Amino acid sequence: FNPLPQPRNEIVEFEVEIPVEWPEFTEFFGYEPKPAFRLFEEGSDREIPYQRLGTRRQVTRKRIRYLHYPKPYQVHVVRVAAELELPALGFTTLRVRGIRPNGDGTDHLGNRHVPSTRYPSAPGLRVGAFEMANPRLHVTLQSNGGICLKDLRTGNLYPDLNLFEDDADIGDGWFHGPTVNRHDILSGAGEAQLELLVDTPLMTTFAVRRTLLVPTSYDTVSDQRGASRTALVVESRVTLRADAEALDIETRVTNTAGDHRLRAVFPSAARADTYLADSPFDVVERAVALREDNHLYRELDVETRPQQSWTAVFDEQRGLAVVTAGGLLESAVQDRPDRPVALTLFRSTRRTKMTDGEPEGLLMDKTMVFRYRILPLQGAPDRVTLYRHANDLSGGLRTVHLNAADIEFERGKPGRCNTPAGGLLSLHGTAVLSSLRKVGEDVELRAFSPETGAGEMCIELDGTGQVNEIVKVDFKGDPCGDAIAGTKNTCRLPLRGKEIATIKGL
Repeated sequence: FNPLPQPRNEIVEFEVEIPVEWPEFTEFFGYEPKPAFRLFEEGSDREIPYQRLGTRRQVTRKRIRYLHYPKPYQVHVVRVAAELELPALGFTTLRVRGIRPNGDGTDHLGNRHVPSTRYPSAPGLRVGAFEMANPRLHVTLQSNGGICLKDLRTGNLYPDLNLFEDDADIGDGWFHGPTVNRHDILSGAGEAQLELLVDTPLMTTFAVRRTLLVPTSYDTVSDQRGASRTALVVESRVTLRADAEALDIETRVTNTAGDHRLRAVFPSAARADTYLADSPFDVVERAVALREDNHLYRELDVETRPQQSWTAVFDEQRGLAVVTAGGLLESAVQDRPDRPVALTLFRSTRRTKMTDGEPEGLLMDKTMVFRYRILPLQGAPDRVTLYRHANDLSGGLRTVHLNAADIEFERGKPGRCNTPAGGLLSLHGTAVLSSLRKVGEDVELRAFSPETGAGEMCIELDGTGQVNEIVKVDFKGDPCGDAIAGTKNTCRLPLRGKEIATIKGL
């Protein structure tokens, strides 16, 4: 299922659940049994080539049906990568066929089919010991744990990306509290451990592991970070896909210290005095430098500011956008010549305003996973594109597995769709989808323009849809404008800069 209002034709990761009784095959003298299966597009029998990324064997699942006890069963869960076409706000269906390992050309039901489950060997995206590349990006994993990213379209180089800064935090749940006795731990001086996890023609993944020796806590007697140290292990999985214009990172850390803040840093070298960050229904431009008279204010301005999902800094030739999967709501562009984007991953604090203390805010022994994406820029970014990257990260894909009995049980139920693929609608132009819901017999759609100038929202229903009379409504759902006429399955609506528009009646 694709939750985005744009169709996708790209390399995606998903899991396939294979019944444990299905046939298996072995390679290299039988050391490792592998589930033997192929993927096909439902309805056309077009084969979908895939790459195996990992396997979990004999995983217990439960089937729950109304007025029945849960029925346990076991599957082998195979993680794969494949290039799929997914309709906007829609779905596609794949059929999984087990293949007999004896090479007699039949599937597990005895039907005649292709015997092998292997695909021709091909080089992966790895082009060096610690390098990977696709037609747009060249990525080098540095010995200090940083990432050197080269934009092959412009030749711009971005070294020392995804290094980490750990500083003291004596604040509370509202504000970061810096200290006079500064003692920041920087990850760029030590060596990192690199591991190759995936290397296929569709995608390559390296794991970068760093150990930061950080103070265990803050000493309120001496007003400085304590002398005792603890190991803070930070692991980042760096993934490049064959068709990607951006680099995906998943960082995992288990917190072992208190009273500190961990940030990931991405130097851009952009000659910029301002930067952009998204906020609810808007994109805000902020100054990099703090105001010169900041010291005269009772409440000091700080470099960190709110974001919803992305921050971008750029000049006319280069720049970086750091896009997150949501939940990382604080970023900054530091006032240094290399103009780094600093993304706050977590803050460990022992106080919350208007409470008697909240020790859970220390996040002790809590394992956290953060997902974000690095997108090199060639100048001012397309703001709608950055929102789409953010929605891609946060929305992801959803997969549902049905065996023959499940399909028969679900078939014919009211509201069930029995077609192999379909979508609701797609949204184009300068609009970002905010809400889509059923209101009575109508569909209500709300979108906004993040651009400063005039633009357009284009709504296109799927092939079976027909645009009815559409009216513009306010936030309460009451009509506030003339009816908008559509043509067949398409509706176009002009948008003012930064306008929020709600329509009803699709």
